[in-house]
Amino acid sequence: MINHYLSARAELDTPGSPFATIISDVRGAPVRVFASAPANLRMLWESTVAHGDKDYLVYEDERYTYAEIHAQVRKFAHYLTSQGVGRHSRVALAMRNYPEWVVGYWATVSIGAAVVGMNAWWTAPEMEYALNDSQPAVLVADDERLERLSQITGLKPIHVIAVRSDR
Repeated sequence: MINHYLSARAELDTPGSPFATIISDVRGAPVRVFASAPANLRMLWESTVAHGDKDYLVYEDERYTYAEIHAQVRKFAHYLTSQGVGRHSRVALAMRNYPEWVVGYWATVSIGAAVVGMNAWWTAPEMEYALNDSQPAVLVADDERLERLSQITGLKPIHVIAVRSDR
C-alpha cells in the first residue's frame, strides 16, 4: 500500500513538474519548498493578473473581478507609499471580512510591508496592546473598530484609514 503513495508522490515531485520540490536554506535550516513557487507574495499576487475579468471576490451583493481588485490594490499601494510606508513598515488591518481587507493585504505585501492582522472581535484593550506592540505606520479599520479605537487613550500617533465608515 505504501508503494502506491510513494509512486504517486514521485510522479508529482518529478523535477520539472508543477509540484517539484527542492531543499532551500531558510535562515540556516534546510526546508523543502516548491521549486516553481513565487519568490514572494507580491509575485504570487502579480501572477493572478492574467485572470482579468474573471470573478475574484464576492461579498454579499458585491462582485469584484481580478482586474478591479488589481486596480484597487495598485491605487492603495501607491497611497501607502506616498505616506512613507514601504519595506519593513507595518500596516494594521482591523475590520470584518470586507473586500477592503483583501485590498489592504495585497497592497501592503506588494510594497514589501508587513500586515498586522487584528482580530475583529478584539476589545479596545486588546487592540491597544496589539497596536502598541506592533507599532504600525497605518491602521486600516472599519466603523466598529474605529469606535473601539476611540476608547483608547494610550496610543502613539498613528495614521488611520477608515473603510465602510462615515467618520
